[in-house]
Amino acid sequence: MHQRVKDGIVMMAYQADRTPGVSIQNQNQDVEENFVQFHAFRPAFVSVDEQVAQTPEFKIAPNPATDLVTISFGKQDQAVSVTISDALGQTVAEMPAELSAEGSVILSTSSFATGTYFCTIRSANGTASKMFSIVR
Repeated sequence: MHQRVKDGIVMMAYQADRTPGVSIQNQNQDVEENFVQFHAFRPAFVSVDEQVAQTPEFKIAPNPATDLVTISFGKQDQAVSVTISDALGQTVAEMPAELSAEGSVILSTSSFATGTYFCTIRSANGTASKMFSIVR
């Protein structure tokens, strides 16, 4: 890219040919196969919010599980909802946010089929997901 910007427009030039790295004056290629492209554009600047929300951290034990699994997310200032989804993304269990005051939940997995599941924790601070397995 050109180092000088005039009136907010950036100029960019690049060579397009079959053999990159060969100079523009390559004598072994036809002019049609060895050319330089010029583009002028006005860049858009994007900023990032410095304040990053902290996603809730949690643990799933035991993993793999057989009949029970404990999901521990600690005491939270805000309500936390817990959703269990199967490998296809279908919700198989949900914990209402009102039950989050304890900081953990024990889930019976005896009615779940053997396989891989995803636990998603949602709070006002963000969303976090972890995978766990059920074996018999």
